[in-house]
Amino acid sequence: MADGNATSRGTDQMETRRSRRSSGTERRQRTELVALRLLPEEHRQLILAAEARGMSVSTLLRERIMDVIAVDAAEDGAPSADGR
Repeated sequence: MADGNATSRGTDQMETRRSRRSSGTERRQRTELVALRLLPEEHRQLILAAEARGMSVSTLLRERIMDVIAVDAAEDGAPSADGR
């Protein structure tokens, strides 16, 4: 029994150490804020669109905006924001 408990404690300690590590997201904090005003119906549609994709409104907007920037850069022959 003592061996089983030691193994369990070791596994618990490993899990605790893993959970303390900062994720990539925590290390790459976004600092800039963009605000926009929407009509209530536009806001509702935006929320529904994000939920349908299983993502936050911020993620949906960020991905779509970066897609537009990438297309614009490709048309201009300039590298996109992610260096492609």
